[in-house]
Amino acid sequence: IVLLAFLSFDLLAAIVAVATPTFFSFALGMATQPAASIRQGGLISVSLVALFFAVQLYFFFKGKIYGEEEVRPVYARFLAERLSMQAEVSAARQAQQRLMPAKLPRSKYFSIAARCLPAFEVGGDFYDVFELEPGKIGLLIAEGGGRGLGSALSIAFAKGFLMPKILGNNQADDSPTEVIRGLQSRLTTLLDEESAVGLAYVVIDAGDGRLRYARTGAFPVVMAAKKNETNKLLKPEETEIRFSVRADSGKGFTVTEGSYDLGEGDSVVIYTDGLAKDWQREKKSPDAELADVLKTSGGKDADSLQKSLNDSINKCSKRARKQGSEDDLTAVIVRVDKIEEGE
Repeated sequence: IVLLAFLSFDLLAAIVAVATPTFFSFALGMATQPAASIRQGGLISVSLVALFFAVQLYFFFKGKIYGEEEVRPVYARFLAERLSMQAEVSAARQAQQRLMPAKLPRSKYFSIAARCLPAFEVGGDFYDVFELEPGKIGLLIAEGGGRGLGSALSIAFAKGFLMPKILGNNQADDSPTEVIRGLQSRLTTLLDEESAVGLAYVVIDAGDGRLRYARTGAFPVVMAAKKNETNKLLKPEETEIRFSVRADSGKGFTVTEGSYDLGEGDSVVIYTDGLAKDWQREKKSPDAELADVLKTSGGKDADSLQKSLNDSINKCSKRARKQGSEDDLTAVIVRVDKIEEGE
């Protein structure tokens, strides 16, 4: 029976051919026992086996057998659709990667480390770091409210809108608050609440040692760490400003602006909700985790800071995969190495 089942069908049929008689004989043995409870259980088992065989025999004689010429077109259609979707997602992922900087700026004023680890092929988080002028850098960080292509396209729109405004030579107000206000006005009219994107635009100036930023949403979060107090992150003083999309519209949004005075050796840390959720599950605080990243780097060069950040995010990613609660993990750290006041 085993050999015929294997040669005529497959290994699964052979396994069933072995298991079914064994189970039937065991159930039949129970049905012949003198104890009423065991005998009842055996009779129920025998009845289930008989019902199973009856169903199998019915489908064996009445079931439709599909020929290869019928199966191939259906299989080919589904395969083509799957390959098309994979190609689309792959293209979107490559486009998203191209939106982020291929390498971080190198400067005598700053040591910069950044990492964005998407949970899926196309993530909802994004960062960019660029030099506004010597000794002054800008950081754009986005936390996508959704997953996949929709969030990625929203972030692509955000960068396409912001970069000419930030790096252009126009005379318009380019303060972080005004930059974020202009972008959020556009996004509010284009996106629904489920597709909302949290944004932060941060400017760090080594000329006056000043951190200035504006953000929307609960994340990204901007924090600072003093050179000699890396075990304690500081939340800059923030102010919320309410804006309307249009005068005749009930839609509105809130921009949170903040500032902080930095000294040489101080650090600025920006992170999104994926890291915060992981730390919360592990009952850890951002202070402790990010302080460990800063301590491990030991105030050395940017490569050491980058390695320390990578190790921390990789640990978060492994924990998230085990718990089945994956989310995009993004953080940017900037350490001020040099302040040139008066320039």
